[in-house]
Amino acid sequence: MELRETLGGRESKVMAERWGLVLILALALGLRAWNITWGLPEIYEEAFPFRIALKFLSTGDLNPHFFNYPAFTFYFQFALQGTYYLLGRLFGFFTDLVGFSASLSGPVILARSATIAFDLGTVVMVYFLARRLAGSGAGLVAASLACVNPLEIRQSHLINVDTPLTFFAALSLLALIRIHVAPTMRGSILAGLWIGLAAASKYTGAYLLVPLVVSGWRAPKEMLIAALTAVGAFLAMNPYILLDSAEFFKNISYEQYHMSYGHLGLDPSQSTAAFYLTGVFPSVLNPVFFVIVILSAVAYAARKNRIALIILSFPIATMAIIGLWSMRADRYVLPLIPPLIAVGSAGLIEGWNLIAARIGGGRSSLVREGIPAAIAAVISLTLLQNVFAYQKSLSLPDTRALGKSWMESNLPRRSAYATGPYGIEFPKGMYKVVNIPFTPTESEGLAPFYDARWYQDLDLVIASDLDYSRFSKESKRFADILKYYDTLRTRWTLVHEETPGQGQSGPALWFYRPPAWGSKTDLFPSELFVHFSILAESSLVATFAENLASVLYSKGYLGKGEQLLRFALQLEPGNGRRMKELALILSQREEYSEALALSTRSLELDPARPEVMALRGRILLRLGRLDDAEADLRAAIAGSPALGYPYQDLESLYVFRHDYVKLVSILTEHRKIVADGSDDARNLDSQIQRLK
Repeated sequence: MELRETLGGRESKVMAERWGLVLILALALGLRAWNITWGLPEIYEEAFPFRIALKFLSTGDLNPHFFNYPAFTFYFQFALQGTYYLLGRLFGFFTDLVGFSASLSGPVILARSATIAFDLGTVVMVYFLARRLAGSGAGLVAASLACVNPLEIRQSHLINVDTPLTFFAALSLLALIRIHVAPTMRGSILAGLWIGLAAASKYTGAYLLVPLVVSGWRAPKEMLIAALTAVGAFLAMNPYILLDSAEFFKNISYEQYHMSYGHLGLDPSQSTAAFYLTGVFPSVLNPVFFVIVILSAVAYAARKNRIALIILSFPIATMAIIGLWSMRADRYVLPLIPPLIAVGSAGLIEGWNLIAARIGGGRSSLVREGIPAAIAAVISLTLLQNVFAYQKSLSLPDTRALGKSWMESNLPRRSAYATGPYGIEFPKGMYKVVNIPFTPTESEGLAPFYDARWYQDLDLVIASDLDYSRFSKESKRFADILKYYDTLRTRWTLVHEETPGQGQSGPALWFYRPPAWGSKTDLFPSELFVHFSILAESSLVATFAENLASVLYSKGYLGKGEQLLRFALQLEPGNGRRMKELALILSQREEYSEALALSTRSLELDPARPEVMALRGRILLRLGRLDDAEADLRAAIAGSPALGYPYQDLESLYVFRHDYVKLVSILTEHRKIVADGSDDARNLDSQIQRLK
């Protein structure tokens, strides 16, 4: 009878524990799914995995051509997008990739849901890690704290690499504990697989090799198997590290430099260690609980608790490395939050049990379990305040969405504007856009781009405190760039601004119109180009010059467009596309001889360009070389029948020659590419009918 009662009590306790975990997971899901649609249909996040997967889908090229992060999340998101695309076609939501790309809200929600799933898995892993240390009570306390952790919740709203890394890191630690307790071949392979996937999510997952050594020092064979499995899993998810090693090493070198150099806007007076230990950890864990974590870690280390040491070795090794970086961000320590919560929760339970035993309350379950639960509840409530403030910010309209709406209402279509990387984007062709280059490292080298004279012929310039606030933190270092903002404030006209209210997301945005200066015959001062000599990145300068030239050409500023393209070709003489663009401007300025030479050189570099062939045909027509012009224009049409202007030039040529047979023929060909019912169609039908 007593045995039955004991077993019944244990069973009811297990059921209560399971239901407790289910309730925690339900709350965790609600906190993470809340505002999952934030920002849509705009995408105001980096979302590298999503964007690179989209390139896979649209191009069929599975080489990421981007190795700043490893590729597991890229291929994972590609699988999600491919599934979404196939199901969408199956049920008739779209018929091709154009329809799929027309609205990305659905794929984004799916991608964010996957991040949430990884984070829910992390909550479960935290439960098991703490349970391994101090029993089910510690597991539930740890799970509840992970459930409301503000850093985990913020990151779960993003399509990122850090949340999958965090899940696989926690899963790896649990697997390493298992092979430490009972080494097996299967356990070693699984541990290696999870470590490999962690590193394949983000390179810092490789720091899990430290707890692998800590866990397997007594079983070297199993440790070796796990290490080899980890390497194999990593390479299986990153084949192009080997297939495109040159680009891989180039990207990795940049990342190493980025980490050692730091990021624009960091406080130079604060060390990286202080940033994390006095800022991030107390904020995202709660100051009191962070102290509990530290005390628990010291106590477990003093007792040489091997399971705790396995868990702690990962955050210790990671902090030892990232603490040396100049670059810092709260998301870098996201994978450390689960093991720290597990250790702190276990320490809270065991520490209180020791205290309760000494004061004589150890036999009371209310005292033994209720007090730690109450402490965890109070800590959770303080963390929830942070979470609710964050959720409120997501529920308010982003300043970038408001700024975009203002532009749509006040800036005529086809207008031209310059902007930094602020996330305001429009459908292609709606506006002419000049992107002001930006980089978070060695940003003072970008000063030549921050000169208002480049943008004086545009219709609008967008500025923001997203970069201004960071430049202003080091006013001496960025003095030349800050002059740009002073010019905008004092000489340009502020026509609109969006300033975030309390709790509102998004940066402050300022919209400026240029003063009434300059004319279409003006050239840029030569000193503007001289300033570019300080930049080693010639491709960045050439791309900027080409982009600005294209926009100015569309607005009729041929002189400045020519000036910019000539400068771009000085930097990269073999660029056939820019030769064609310069030839186009020169032909409009009736400088046909040089235009002909440039278009010919462009075709020598890339003969399969019908639009360049058509341009050369037009230039030859203007030079009176009619036979050569006819041959080029015919070749252009054969290469791309949808091009409109070669037909028009041939029509002019045949009218000049009075060759009405060929004129009717080319008019008939032209009519085939024109939409029925359009003015062009009616005009062509009329000409054909009249000539017949």
